[in-house]
Amino acid sequence: MIGKICAIGALAQILTRVNALGQLWGDFKPPAYKKGDKLDVEVGELWSAAHPGVPYDFYTLNWCSSTSGHVYDRDSFNSGGKGHDKAYANEQKHASPYTFTVGEPEGYKVVCNKILSLEEQQQFIFMIQNWYRYQLHIDDLPNSLINKDEQTGERVVDFRDGIPVGEFFTDGPVRIFNHLSFTVRVNHVSGGDEMRIVGFEVEPMSIARGSRLSLETLA
Repeated sequence: MIGKICAIGALAQILTRVNALGQLWGDFKPPAYKKGDKLDVEVGELWSAAHPGVPYDFYTLNWCSSTSGHVYDRDSFNSGGKGHDKAYANEQKHASPYTFTVGEPEGYKVVCNKILSLEEQQQFIFMIQNWYRYQLHIDDLPNSLINKDEQTGERVVDFRDGIPVGEFFTDGPVRIFNHLSFTVRVNHVSGGDEMRIVGFEVEPMSIARGSRLSLETLA
């Protein structure tokens, strides 16, 4: 009889854990969106595996201003990185310059035009040559990075690294990745018109100043 009571008690404990797990899954179920809903893209800190623990605020560099008015802080670069123990930092996120509308494909869009001062150019060059990068987030989902193989043209998905600020070549040019191509993948909820976000891909590119925005002008 004692053995049976213990078995029932164990079964009750298992059922309790299963119910708790079901509640936990329900709490973390991703939100659903309808066509026309607005989606804000958030951005994390600038970080580098070559300089672990020394992240910078994204707006240490003179990017386009965010959708919530977060702008370039010219003094933050000279004050140095914030410094903490995480090599891959996304401790602080704010609104990015980007926003999307659910269910509405968008073509090429110029978010802003910038002419960088010599000081601002040097700040970008420092970040690029020190391998700094950042992560974008949509619906709390971090982006995956699309790399294009220059030999084959094949698009390779990378889930580990963030988006590099740019690229440089030994004794060659330094390029800022000033154009991003976004792909937001959704899954339609059965029995309704709602969608859930299941993937967020970003492909960084560079476009020369004064060039018309098209695939032909993107490096």
